[in-house]
Amino acid sequence: MEPNQHTAIITGATSGIGKAFAHRFAENGFNLIITGRRPEELKNVAKTLSTTYNIIVTTFIGDLTDPQIRLNLCNLIKETGKIDVLINNAGFGIDLPFYGTCITDISSMISTHIVATTEITHAVLPEMIRQRKGIIINVSSLGAFIPGLTRSMYLATKSFVHYFTESLSVEVRQFGINVQSLCPGMTRSDFHRNHNNAELEKKFELIKFMTPEEVVDQSLKALKKRRVLCIPGALNKLFFVIAKSLPLWVLQRISGFRNEESIEHTPVSVLPVIASVVH
Repeated sequence: MEPNQHTAIITGATSGIGKAFAHRFAENGFNLIITGRRPEELKNVAKTLSTTYNIIVTTFIGDLTDPQIRLNLCNLIKETGKIDVLINNAGFGIDLPFYGTCITDISSMISTHIVATTEITHAVLPEMIRQRKGIIINVSSLGAFIPGLTRSMYLATKSFVHYFTESLSVEVRQFGINVQSLCPGMTRSDFHRNHNNAELEKKFELIKFMTPEEVVDQSLKALKKRRVLCIPGALNKLFFVIAKSLPLWVLQRISGFRNEESIEHTPVSVLPVIASVVH
């Protein structure tokens, strides 16, 4: 990361991984465009960043499920011109099965995870290609690789994010653009907004929750090595390797043991079950 009037745009920057990315790039002298749905929280984050690191922080308040909001953000990107870094982090989980989720919420998830990621990435690419450099990090999930271990729409949309990112990296590598699919496991974040993190960590006591800062550290280390896939955490990497080695029918059988009270973004909760199958 080379500072000096560089600009990074980070969606979903009010908390968690997005906020941690904002602090890291601000610390390195980047001016920021940060987005979020909660005005007060976003303004507080912007104030802290601008005063602590003496940078320019532009806030963009709006829900990325709204087509007009996405269009306005893309227009802002084009007006800004040179965007050096894009972090597509905005997202949420729904702890209901597909058949129990209203179609409005399903459409919102598709709009946020898939459509917004696609449109915003498309908006930053022309200038990155012209400059022949840039960084794009799309936040997917460890759950993207395992059918049935997260709610179906969350898994499907995060799978899109990952495979879109992998394919995009091949297309834009020739222009010097560094693209990464970041796939975290259990992370302390407002993502689990309907659950108490302390209770979650007690429930999954065998699993070490990562902090957003740890996730960002590992993401940026992988970025320097130009690794397209980044799975932060040794245990998460182990889970990924084991899961990828199992046939689909075994994964489907394992998914039948899923605790109905478990939440999105928690595929590592079934690691002991997978271990028992493997051994």
